[in-house]
Amino acid sequence: MSTKRFAYLAVVTVLVPAIWLAGAAQSQSSAGPTLVIAATTPPDTLDPQKSALNQTWPAWQLSYECLLRAAANGKLNPLLAASYKANAAATVYDFTLRKGVRFHNGALLTAADVVYTFTRLSESGIPYAKNRFPTLTSVRAVGANVVQFTLSKPDPGFLLNMGDPFAVGCAILSRRAAATDLTTTMVGTGPFAVVSYAPTRQLVVKRFARYWDTKPLIETLKVNYTPEASSQLVALLSGKADLIFPDPSIVRPLKGASKSIRIGSVIAATTLRVEMSAAKAPMNNVNVRRAIELAFDKPAAIRGAYLGFGAPANHIPSGYGWSPARKDYRYSGQHDIAQAKQLLAQAGYPKGFSTSYMYIAAFSPASDRFAQVLKSQLAEVGIDVSLQPVDTPTFLDRLGKADYGLAFNQYPYFSDPLLYVNPRPSRNGPVPAEIQNLLAQARGATTNAQYLQSIRDLSLVEDQLGFPNLVIASPTQFVAYRRNVTNVKIDFSVSWLFLTKVTKK
Repeated sequence: MSTKRFAYLAVVTVLVPAIWLAGAAQSQSSAGPTLVIAATTPPDTLDPQKSALNQTWPAWQLSYECLLRAAANGKLNPLLAASYKANAAATVYDFTLRKGVRFHNGALLTAADVVYTFTRLSESGIPYAKNRFPTLTSVRAVGANVVQFTLSKPDPGFLLNMGDPFAVGCAILSRRAAATDLTTTMVGTGPFAVVSYAPTRQLVVKRFARYWDTKPLIETLKVNYTPEASSQLVALLSGKADLIFPDPSIVRPLKGASKSIRIGSVIAATTLRVEMSAAKAPMNNVNVRRAIELAFDKPAAIRGAYLGFGAPANHIPSGYGWSPARKDYRYSGQHDIAQAKQLLAQAGYPKGFSTSYMYIAAFSPASDRFAQVLKSQLAEVGIDVSLQPVDTPTFLDRLGKADYGLAFNQYPYFSDPLLYVNPRPSRNGPVPAEIQNLLAQARGATTNAQYLQSIRDLSLVEDQLGFPNLVIASPTQFVAYRRNVTNVKIDFSVSWLFLTKVTKK
């Protein structure tokens, strides 16, 4: 790896240690049975360049890989690229590909596939995916196994986004699969190859026999999409499912139901957020946005939405040692009804106003519960909220056009911490000048300290301006599995990569 200007990105660290969930030692058997998972939210597409819905991304992890992989502790590791080097200006990167890697269609990985991937991303990827590489100007093969990326200017997040463990935008595609419908299948280099996919119902993948790295110990993974928490509970207790990520509402029943079930938990990097469309009144008024921040009682919201299983959150997950302390935020988490009403009066809404809250119908029981919490808490300051559950395509379309008042969002773990505070004008409206200036500083950083300080400063300014969103909580992520399932290990990024090491007796 290069030791030049941006090599510091490989040592960005997360200071909350991974919490390992209970599990026996890994079996040495090379063969494994089928592991059945009951999951809540189905992917809206299997195409890794076409979804901003983070509940979709774990499916991509099963079959797709990037050139690098950023670990939850911030370390960058080689993956499909055996090595890389950068020029002195950190604007040109040469990646040397690992030899002998095959796609699920049998084709060998070459530089042409990488060029095809990023050309396709530029031409047809959704803005959310393309924006992971905002300074990328060209990609070309400089040999059968060497790919050169040229940036318009240095980008401290480039390598981190190239190593996104959820493969958003950076998943390497096979150019031989160009005519394949990637919305319903995956042709990657990853540990599992798709056997079948029934949208909204079931995804079946099988261990890829020609996988270049350590092969999964489970032969087949069957993911049954089961929105109802009660149905997941029944499936796990009856043995029809081996592993679930349970909603808090069924955790206590699980604990008392059977000695055959194990449960583990971790406070996730995931954050529940409320988007505010500042493109139009009344959310275009900064005092309205501040009032909404102050109206929220985060501990009460956690009790209502997550049944007490979670922690209050701010723009930067507290797992980062450099994140601001909770007391440093002026509005977020301060909960002051009197001041919220005063700010609404200053904004010209002494009696409050009416607005809507858009969220994905049946996204999760917690999101449904939170909608009721939001309506109740904002009513205390005179804001009358009409709840608008919509289907996923409608939600994503309207969110991307800022066509809403308030809206649900959920940020996952990001390998590049700038993404926690990077606003999206198409989603939230015009970006305030103060935020634009700090974004420019972050993207122009030449040291690790400068980069992280700019991100830290951004989070505090976004709190003061109530833009682009309000951060509520980090949920407790539970995993429940039958006792014959072993080596279940997840960290706060809530990645599904641990499934390659799971065994079943």
